[in-house]
Amino acid sequence: MYDQEQERTAVVEIHEADTREVFDLVVEPNLNPIDLFELTLPRPPQGSWREKFDIRADVRFAQMILKFDNILVRVGTRAARLSSACDGCSLLAHSLYGLNPLPSRNVVAVQEKQTREIAASGAAQIQAKIGVLQGVDGGASLDAKASGETAHRVEKQASREESVLRVIPRPHGSWDLTEPNAREGCLDGDYLTSRGQYLDVPSNDPVDAPLATVQANDGASEIAIELAIEIQPKDLVFHRVMVQGEHRAPKTWFQRERINVELIARRLIELTQNNKLPPSEVRITLGRTTLRGRRRPKFVRAE
Repeated sequence: MYDQEQERTAVVEIHEADTREVFDLVVEPNLNPIDLFELTLPRPPQGSWREKFDIRADVRFAQMILKFDNILVRVGTRAARLSSACDGCSLLAHSLYGLNPLPSRNVVAVQEKQTREIAASGAAQIQAKIGVLQGVDGGASLDAKASGETAHRVEKQASREESVLRVIPRPHGSWDLTEPNAREGCLDGDYLTSRGQYLDVPSNDPVDAPLATVQANDGASEIAIELAIEIQPKDLVFHRVMVQGEHRAPKTWFQRERINVELIARRLIELTQNNKLPPSEVRITLGRTTLRGRRRPKFVRAE
């Protein structure tokens, strides 16, 4: 004889509060990668695929080599934009990466020169103190050539720290990427990283913050979040790569060989897009990756 408690079953609907995922998520990677940049949208960890979840991204830049006939050109970009497009969902506006101040390791030193002029009557006092100034700052100097009532000039080198924003949130779920202090101002290195996605414990470091929080629309059966890298041709920086045995002046090569920003933009479009639209001053999409989700059917659980 079976226990009546074992025979009795109850139908229980699975709610969002449970730990089960609401969506099955898959990632469509960038189909035409190039060396200029890398864009990755990792799939969020299991256990977080509910009506609202965080996404992260990996974005890095470098310079790349393009070949035009027998000419090699090194290409970089001064700026780029990471844009997003959502279907069946949206990015919560208050959750965009970069809204919080960046940590101190994103601070750079800026050199300053302070100049002060004094009358000749104070020259002796300054000469007496020059050793003290040099002891504090080796960049201090005194113009001791003046005589009579000629003014003396004291220059002191100093430095201060200044925050440099490399990832700046913009309207409509986009971010501007800049590198004002790099060589030639070109983007180089990591600008977003998903390393915080795999931390064992939550982090309060702004660098570990997610790119944004996704909110699914009510009743949406499918959702999609697309991230894309866009550049403007005017931001391209390029130099000829001189090979051994060449002696042509670097500053005149592009005039002779007719290599310019438009040709480089066209080549980038050829490498990354099927529809080879002519370049213009508007942004060119060089790569995209998409996270897609399909809502799991509701099911019942026997108790």
